[in-house]
Amino acid sequence: MVKTGKRLAEVETAGGPTVTPESLAGFAAAVIAANPEKAAQYKAGKTGLLGFFVGQVMKSAPGADAALVNQVLRDRLNA
Repeated sequence: MVKTGKRLAEVETAGGPTVTPESLAGFAAAVIAANPEKAAQYKAGKTGLLGFFVGQVMKSAPGADAALVNQVLRDRLNA
């Protein structure tokens, strides 16, 4: 605020669009679709791959809440 002279509301919105659960669902679906073999391994019991999927979604949606990403991915992978 001091450097730019902008008000707080302007600084808060300048960070880019907010990541919503709906947009995260889209990112999660894209990552799962791009990695079907890893998704199959996860569903077969290799649950440690969740970290891989979280990392890929976080790359696609910087600033996303990691806990929300985990939940969205678990929901999608266990469906």
